[in-house]
Amino acid sequence: SDITLHTKLTPTAVDIKEAKATAGKSSVEAGGTITNWSSKPNSTLQLKADLRTSDLIAAAGEVSGLAPKGSLTVDGKVTVSGKSKKVRYIGSFAGKGLEYRQKDSHLPGFTDLTFAGRLGSSQAKINSFSVKAGSSRFSGNAKVLNALRRKAKEPIRFSAMIDADQLVAEEWQDPNKPKDESFAPMLTALKGLRGDANFTTKQLTFGEQNFQDFTTRIELGENSLKVAPLSMKAFDGGVAVAGEL
Repeated sequence: SDITLHTKLTPTAVDIKEAKATAGKSSVEAGGTITNWSSKPNSTLQLKADLRTSDLIAAAGEVSGLAPKGSLTVDGKVTVSGKSKKVRYIGSFAGKGLEYRQKDSHLPGFTDLTFAGRLGSSQAKINSFSVKAGSSRFSGNAKVLNALRRKAKEPIRFSAMIDADQLVAEEWQDPNKPKDESFAPMLTALKGLRGDANFTTKQLTFGEQNFQDFTTRIELGENSLKVAPLSMKAFDGGVAVAGEL
């Protein structure tokens, strides 16, 4: 690894003219000012990083489920408050070619995850994403409305648009449980979410049934899941449904 550091030090501040570090194929650049550095430092730094997953794993050790593929990039401003000990990042972020599979889980892992977005003062916006999970490829965009100002135990509030080329329901079921309980882990995970998502897929396969042009809007409340409306082509005709659980 290579490190370059050019600073100016005064009794009250550190002026970082240039800071660069490289390791493997990864690189980090930063510049800015650290004030009150001798007691409770405050800092404002411009940060630019291009990180390869393989280098992160080599430096930090194995990250559960994450394969040494793909890269992450960030380009923005980092502020650190010495008084509140809070770190805040505002700027762009992106990922390319990432792969992850949760160990001891029946859910399909994802491959070829690519995304680009921006983290603002209160919300995170993913302008676009694309990922393969099982035999399906998903794409779309999303917002996390309380990304930076979420209180303890407060649910994640989101809004999303998701499109899939196809969806095979059995790939998301737990084969070790009865069919009426096989989606329970997924429903449990949704309890920490509040928001809405528009979802479309050209083909939905459920058992031996195939449905075309499946479209729905899902709204997650505190104790409810609302589907309105749901439409699809099936049985040589069209079907439209609305309901709430």
